Parts: sequence; structure tokens; C-alpha cells
Amino acid sequence: MRPSSPPLRRATAAATRARVATRVERGRCSTPCTASRWPYFLDRSWTVPGTFLQVIDPVYGEPVQRPPNTAASLLHEHFSPSEWQSFPTLGSLRAFLVSRLLLWVALAAALVAGMAYSGVEAAVTFGCLLLSALFILIPWDGVRLYALSGPAASSLVPARTAPP
Repeated sequence: MRPSSPPLRRATAAATRARVATRVERGRCSTPCTASRWPYFLDRSWTVPGTFLQVIDPVYGEPVQRPPNTAASLLHEHFSPSEWQSFPTLGSLRAFLVSRLLLWVALAAALVAGMAYSGVEAAVTFGCLLLSALFILIPWDGVRLYALSGPAASSLVPARTAPP
């Protein structure tokens, strides 16, 4: 039954907020995370060091360091350190990705044409298996190429692309 008087309603609402905050602090909150509560959960779980939701790496037993949420860090997460070292400029990395993307598309077209030409059931099955790998590689390289054309890539110095 709902309380009828406004002071009792305010007290009940305050008590409910206090119970939810206590459950959140203890890490046992089962209430849905709405858009209005998301900043509260984010602030409480990640930005304050030593809070209740600090993630511990099970292998090393150390706290997991959350990466900075910047455009440059997101760009650097798309590529391995060896890729950053292999290509001296962003233009050469972009050219490599474009050529590899064109290679994946040409291989997919060749596989489809080969499967249609052969008509052998085993060749079609193996071709479909290879196409499934290409259907992962094509969007993956496409997203990486898209990341290179974003604002973070234009803010980097073209001659030096080492991660920060």
C-alpha cells in the first residue's frame, strides 16, 4: 500500500534511495540501469580508485587498469604494436589496409565463382567455410580503416605513429 501523505511519500522515497545506494555500494544491486542512473553507476564503479567494483585480473591478481576513453587511445587499440612499428606513417598503414581489404574482397569473389564453376559438393562446403572466415575479416579490416579516417587519426603527427 502506498503512503498517502506527501511527507511520508518523501520519506519512503528517501529510504528506497538509501537502500538502493547501499545495495549498489555492496555490489548487489539488481535494479535495472536506466539512462538517468548510468552516470552514477559509471562514477561509482570505474572512476574512483578502490571502489567496490574494482576488477581484479584472475591471472595476475592485480587490478585491471581501464584505458583512457579518448579518441587517440581507441585508435591505438585497433592496431597491434608491431603494426605501429612496421608502418612509419598513417598513409602507409591506410594503404596496407586498403590493399588487404581489396584482397579479401577479391578472394571472396573468386571463392564464389569457383564454387559455382566446380559444382562439387565438397568444394562448395570448403568454399563456404573459407567464406565464413572472410565474412569476419572484411568487416574487421573495414572498421580498422574507418578508425584511421576518424578525428583521432588526423590529430596524430603523420611522421610518428607510435602509441602514446
